[in-house]
Amino acid sequence: MADRWRAAAAAGAVLAAGAALWIGSREPLPGTPPPGARERPGFAIFTRACARCHGQDGVSDRASRMAREPVSLVDPVWKTGIARAKIAEIVRHGTGKMEGLGDKLSDAEIDAVAGYVVWLPAPHDTRAAR
Repeated sequence: MADRWRAAAAAGAVLAAGAALWIGSREPLPGTPPPGARERPGFAIFTRACARCHGQDGVSDRASRMAREPVSLVDPVWKTGIARAKIAEIVRHGTGKMEGLGDKLSDAEIDAVAGYVVWLPAPHDTRAAR
C-alpha cells in the first residue's frame, strides 16, 4: 500500500511540474510586434526562440535585467555598428548571459532571425510597414 502511495505521489509531482511548465509557457510575450513584422522572414522563429527575453518588438526589461545593462535590439547606435553576420554569430553562440541557439536552430533559421533583427524598426520608425 505504501508503494502505491509513493508512486501516486511521484506521478502527482511529475504532473504538477508539467502543468507549471505548460502554464508558464502560456504567459504573454512582452512587447507588441511592429507593423509588418508578421510578414517578415524570421518573425515566427524570433517569436518562438527570442521574444520571451527580447520582446516581440526587440525591447524588453527581461533581457536588460539579466544583462544588468540596457539591451535593445532596436537601438540605432547598436544597430549601426553591428553586421548581420555578427548578429547570427551571437544567436548561434550566445553572449554574456544569453544562451546560444546553435544546437536548437538550423543555420537557415539563425540567418532568418539575424535578418529579422536587422529589420526590426525603432519605435515610431515609418519603414516598419514597408
